[in-house]
Amino acid sequence: MRAELDADTRLGILTLNAYRNGVHESVINPLLPSVPDWVDQRVYVVQASDLLRLNNASILRIGLAGHPPPAGPSGWRWDAGYAFVATTNGTDLNQGPATTSVIDYANSVPRNTIILHVGRTWRKFDFDLYGRRQSSCVDFQSTVSSSMIALEAVEVGNYVSLSGRIAYHLTPHVTLALTARQFNAASLMTTAGPAVERQILGLLTVRF
Repeated sequence: MRAELDADTRLGILTLNAYRNGVHESVINPLLPSVPDWVDQRVYVVQASDLLRLNNASILRIGLAGHPPPAGPSGWRWDAGYAFVATTNGTDLNQGPATTSVIDYANSVPRNTIILHVGRTWRKFDFDLYGRRQSSCVDFQSTVSSSMIALEAVEVGNYVSLSGRIAYHLTPHVTLALTARQFNAASLMTTAGPAVERQILGLLTVRF
């Protein structure tokens, strides 16, 4: 089920998307003779009751974008977005004491995400500020040893990331820009993998 709405309001362009998805998962038991003896089979056990289970996802997205700036050397621009995602787990995966899958259908996706952007063009300069706030979720990392492969669930906590960009238009076709990604934190944990580091980037753009 899917519904969409676009409306032009006094504040800006409003976009509304709502989804309801049901997914039947066909899980095949991978415990076949080809699985090496050194693999920890507890990680790969999939019960017959996992076959043809239904997992549901409800998604609501709301976006509001400011009108384009009027013709002239300067103007403001902005947009904001919010996403709500609610998922359910209809399988027995990861329901027991041992981690049995790299997917946790009920918790692998952040429930709340907020994205904000505000910018201004002034003479030959562009100034933009971006923000993202994301709620916690569960990710997985694998550990390999000489005797087994094990999966470990890792909670990725709430985080806020801020980025900024300053650009100068040397000519109508040449732009010099400086971008600071995640300037509010030296490193952020966004997955079970390595943390994301702060980045400062310079960019020269030439348009023909």
